[in-house]
Amino acid sequence: MHLIPDTVISRVKYWEGLYLRAYMCPGGVWTIGYGHTRGVRPGMVCTEQQADLWLREDLGDAAGYVDKYVTVPLTVNQRGALASFVFNIGVGSFRQSSLLTELNRGNYAVASEKFGLYVKSGGVVLPGLVKRRAGEREIFDTPVTDASPLVCYSTKRLPNQDMVKRVQEMLSSLSLYDGAIDGIPGSKTSSGIERLFGFRLTGDPIKKADDRGASGPPYLMTGGGPPGPPLPHKPTGDAK
Repeated sequence: MHLIPDTVISRVKYWEGLYLRAYMCPGGVWTIGYGHTRGVRPGMVCTEQQADLWLREDLGDAAGYVDKYVTVPLTVNQRGALASFVFNIGVGSFRQSSLLTELNRGNYAVASEKFGLYVKSGGVVLPGLVKRRAGEREIFDTPVTDASPLVCYSTKRLPNQDMVKRVQEMLSSLSLYDGAIDGIPGSKTSSGIERLFGFRLTGDPIKKADDRGASGPPYLMTGGGPPGPPLPHKPTGDAK
């Protein structure tokens, strides 16, 4: 699993819009929810809760491809912006993009400028894509004032505690976690993630009441692990 900041998820929801019935997007792909395309058929319907789950999975998959193909360090904001970008244009277009080329050369400023090239569908500039690329570039260029990772173990500072709670709730629903839903990742949280996704959390241990009987120390959540299945290609980027 590849965690995405809530700020990015909120922006993507705004850009995609919520559609509870399948529709044909401008790129000619059947779509539902917040831009979800995998396995979508005409006449398909969903709930808002399902749409939210699909979006988090899709952005997680997109972030996995960012991790796979970007070879330079990224801030949380840069990674989140790129996950939104990959989710929208498809991993194929991302791999061939001049944005990725410049980024992997370490030219962050030049890469940022390249967002604005990907605003067409079928050769036509779409105002919605213009706004989205500007928003993604804004996120990409926003400095991270708190240098801590997505989740830290300090009991005084948990910048994404709600995110950890959602992870714990998901693990609990799958009978992979029986600890407290408190947003503080301990050994049981890490063990559940390892059983589900195949990788553990890393970091300094913190003692928790729900760690009694769990094997190994609790860890720091930093992401990682293999990317998910390929994302369907959405032909929204005509420029290289």
